[in-house]
Amino acid sequence: MKPLRFITLALCLAFSLTLSLSSFAAKPDFAQIEKLTHDSSSDYYWPKLLKKYAANDTTMTDTEYSYLYYGFMFQDRYEPYKHMQFPEQKEIEYLYRKNKRQSFESKRIVDYAQKVLQSNPFDLIQLNYMVVALDEMGKVNLSNIWRNKLAHLLKVIGTSGTGLDMDNAWFVIYPKHEYDFLNLNGISAKSQEFMEPHYDFIKIAPKEGSSAKGYYFNLLPILEQYYKKHPEELEEQQ
Repeated sequence: MKPLRFITLALCLAFSLTLSLSSFAAKPDFAQIEKLTHDSSSDYYWPKLLKKYAANDTTMTDTEYSYLYYGFMFQDRYEPYKHMQFPEQKEIEYLYRKNKRQSFESKRIVDYAQKVLQSNPFDLIQLNYMVVALDEMGKVNLSNIWRNKLAHLLKVIGTSGTGLDMDNAWFVIYPKHEYDFLNLNGISAKSQEFMEPHYDFIKIAPKEGSSAKGYYFNLLPILEQYYKKHPEELEEQQ
């Protein structure tokens, strides 16, 4: 399938993946995130952050985005391995493959992205589709709002580590985001290898100016939250 073009890091973010992450990387404090996103008196109370995000509030800070993104892991509806499929998905995928779309077709892509994002507000690929389709419709101001959302979410992931080794692995809230994050940053993810005890190593295509053969992602927070909700699966493995 030929997807809509990805928005590269140069268009999305104000920092370079290779130059800046080592300066700003900091492992998320998940205990603190869980505590504050459940505290209704906190500025980082998750429903409050989601309300700002849904209202397209462009004043949200990097810290607010970090609590919003990682805080989703501690919400009741969080299911990291749940696959959502909508009846019109195949029809929309056909529109993705078209080299040139009419305005009403781009509008259908936007409508579909909005539907998916209502169920999963952090679907990085649908955020990308939203930006591209809005650009095609000439809705530049609205496109920039969604581009800002995508840029902040990518930055949250990018500053959670360096990805260069296990000790500095990146953190995502969905395994799928490993591929999405790299591809949206202009890095071609090729294959995935699970490495004990709880890491994914994503092999990448050679990239000019980089000697990296791949990047590490830490799955521990995902697995912890998943098994809290599905203890029977953990028992089966023991």
